[in-house]
Amino acid sequence: MTPLIAAFVAAMLMMAGALVGALLRKHLPSKHFGQETMEAIKLGLGFIATLSALVMGLVISSSKAAYDARAEMVHSAAALIVQFDSNLRQIGPEANPIRLVLKDAVVATMGEIWGRRSLVAGQPEAVVTKRRVGQLEQMLFALVVSSEMQRQAQANAFRLVAELARLNASAFTQHGSDVVMPLLAVVSCWMMLNVAGWNLFAPASRMLMAVNVVCALSVASAVFLILEMDQPFNGVISISDAPMRAALERLLE
Repeated sequence: MTPLIAAFVAAMLMMAGALVGALLRKHLPSKHFGQETMEAIKLGLGFIATLSALVMGLVISSSKAAYDARAEMVHSAAALIVQFDSNLRQIGPEANPIRLVLKDAVVATMGEIWGRRSLVAGQPEAVVTKRRVGQLEQMLFALVVSSEMQRQAQANAFRLVAELARLNASAFTQHGSDVVMPLLAVVSCWMMLNVAGWNLFAPASRMLMAVNVVCALSVASAVFLILEMDQPFNGVISISDAPMRAALERLLE
């Protein structure tokens, strides 16, 4: 289910709750609207409202934390690529073939994460990024260096390529959803009960209908944001590929 469809379903649930509350107010006998009964219902609705707010806040916070972690991963990867390229430059012309493979690996990673729109014009389709990282390690092992500065740069490059491999593995293992959909559905049902509750108390009016619409849109937007942040590389709220593009421009210099 896409975020937009899920948000629409959540909005419809809220409006359905409003309709149920209005119908119950119209058809229930007056004995169900005694003072003590109404007070008990208000306490129950307050409890559900508090519980809904707490759980929804936790879900939003969890989704935002996961989104920020992936954004930080992109920035870290870009910084490591620039550092790796700097070490290769220090080694000298002998490392130029490794720099070409690194450039292809960056292009491949951008294509796999953000889609073909991020591929550099004129570049052939790259092989799997994991194989590129392995090729980088093999080429580093085969590189013959003579000076102490080159050996130090080579050691730093080994450390950086290992960190890049770890980040690459983490990025592709986190493509699954972090949102517990049954929990989100239960919270939406709790909110629907709240909407039904205040429509049970208040007589039908244009103002009440406006409040119902605003609340339905609010819940729908919250569901939409949660699910959009759960797919940060191909949704509306997408993590920018600007850090990787900046790193790629550095490689092309």
